[in-house]
Amino acid sequence: MSWGRLRVLLWSPAREGEGRAQSNVRVLGNLSRWAALIAFVLGTIIWQGALIREQIKDRPVRITELAGVEIGMPPYEVTRVKGAGFKLEPTRRADGSWDQMIVIGDLLVLLDGPSEDDLTVHRVCETEPGYETDVNGIKGWESEKSVLRRLGRPTMEVADEDGPGKSSYFERYNLMIRFSQSRVRGICVGV
Repeated sequence: MSWGRLRVLLWSPAREGEGRAQSNVRVLGNLSRWAALIAFVLGTIIWQGALIREQIKDRPVRITELAGVEIGMPPYEVTRVKGAGFKLEPTRRADGSWDQMIVIGDLLVLLDGPSEDDLTVHRVCETEPGYETDVNGIKGWESEKSVLRRLGRPTMEVADEDGPGKSSYFERYNLMIRFSQSRVRGICVGV
């Protein structure tokens, strides 16, 4: 379509012998065509922006907390947020650092640090994630194919020695997902 034809569609010129009423109708017609064009363009821009926003919102992100427990949180803060759980005594590792485990229902909290008094959360695991669990769009009991479609290829996979399960590590999202019989059976944050 040429510029001349487009100009005629959007703005009709004055005609010889045109009365005042005809002139007003022509001008109103011109303005309404321009208003419709502007509304169409703005509507298209807003619609495209909404589509892009939805795509960005659903994109997986790097996770630093699970069930209210954040990586780097001290043990007293874990107890304050989740309540008292079963705490194992801190253990000294061969390299001189310390670690400790806290079990709160289906939540397993692993802490480590340079000393027994300076422990922080380094991994949080939901050992029996249910259908209400949602981490980066991954739900408990979801299929392995669905997880891989959402998160892509894992950084590393480790098969269980004693059964059909495996653990898939997604370092870019700070996630480890445990599969058994091709279904999500555990989700850990802090790889």
